[in-house]
Amino acid sequence: MAQHVSGPVQVIWTREEDIQHDMYRPYYYDRISAALDADGKPIAWAPRIAGSSILARYFPTAIRDGIDSDGVESSANLPYGLSTVKVEWIQQEPPGIPSAFSAV
Repeated sequence: MAQHVSGPVQVIWTREEDIQHDMYRPYYYDRISAALDADGKPIAWAPRIAGSSILARYFPTAIRDGIDSDGVESSANLPYGLSTVKVEWIQQEPPGIPSAFSAV
């Protein structure tokens, strides 16, 4: 149709068509350990994160020391002054489910 019109053509997909042809957001599984001081304030943070790595797929040079910075960003860059932070990341790709960054 666009070849026969002398102007832009807007294509609108139904929800069902959009889901069939779109990528899914990656999923993650987190297990968190923490330690509190005598006042109940956190002093140590140790999340273990398993999930897919979009960076490894599209930007492999962005993986540093085996860690996907995008996958651990919210756990590694905390706004709190914790004395001990240990973040583990395990790459686990979902079988047959394409994932990518969200367009929104």
